[in-house]
Amino acid sequence: MPIEIEHKFKHLTVYAEGGYFQNEYPPVSALYGLAGEYEFSESFSLMGEFYGGWDRDFQNSGLSFNLGFRRSLIEHVALIGAAGRGICGASQRAPAFMSYLAFQLSF
Repeated sequence: MPIEIEHKFKHLTVYAEGGYFQNEYPPVSALYGLAGEYEFSESFSLMGEFYGGWDRDFQNSGLSFNLGFRRSLIEHVALIGAAGRGICGASQRAPAFMSYLAFQLSF
């Protein structure tokens, strides 16, 4: 059950989130994050994010950082990508390296 809050300052948008989720695998855990997105133009943005989490017993905590971008290609289609790494914590919470590149469809 995450809660997300965002606030826009002209070209900069700041996001904060926190939450708690429960399912069978893995057991109860919590997450948090803080991100920013800067719009250089209507079609290009850069983003950065710190996020982490921990389990019910405050074990397996971790903190990670990502840098990413969003580039609008045509109406309703954007190319998005990010790369980052864990800063501290258990490997399942703070991986050594992670990345993605994808098309985003919005309607």
